[in-house]
Amino acid sequence: MNWPSLVVGAFVGGIVGIVMQNILFPSFQRRWEEGRQRTSYVKSNRAWLGLEQLHPRLALVQAGWGRDGCFPEGSIVLRREDAPFVLDPVLSGIRDVHARGWTAEGFTNGEQIGIAAISNTRLSDEHSDEIRGSAHRLTLTVHGYRYFDFLATHDLRLRGTEDERAVLDRLAQASGPEQPTPGFPTPCSVGLSVLSEGGTHLLLTRRS
Repeated sequence: MNWPSLVVGAFVGGIVGIVMQNILFPSFQRRWEEGRQRTSYVKSNRAWLGLEQLHPRLALVQAGWGRDGCFPEGSIVLRREDAPFVLDPVLSGIRDVHARGWTAEGFTNGEQIGIAAISNTRLSDEHSDEIRGSAHRLTLTVHGYRYFDFLATHDLRLRGTEDERAVLDRLAQASGPEQPTPGFPTPCSVGLSVLSEGGTHLLLTRRS
């Protein structure tokens, strides 16, 4: 038995094994995971494109700041204004024209809750608070409005006449991520979408 060759072979094999385990394999594993995620995102986006046509102006603007991507308890505050929402005078006329038809269709003009303002405040610069997700607070100032106000704005902007959509589009141009559209009763509601890990299915909830 050639002991020098055996020792050299074992040494070289050990070096190659260390390189494979600590350098090449982690790099390969990282690239494989990134490729798998990209494929999942592509499938998810493809599935979403078909649903996006139902409400093309829907956009996700904020994810949770906790470690798990959620908002920790106490980090979101709802504050209700005493003054109710007032619909733009131009849109009040449009609403009144459609009100009788909506009632005939079975809609009720019940009270809803809408977002009047959004304020994001930093509470701490401590790293531990950042990790816990307690370094910020999101304050939503809300007010009451009537369901027909929603139909006269958001709904008619999608399904109204050409003249109605033109008026609503013009009024909606002043909106932004932290400023709800003036004169629009932005609903304060919760929607849930669940994407499967494989990215091939999208689970939506249906309200009563």
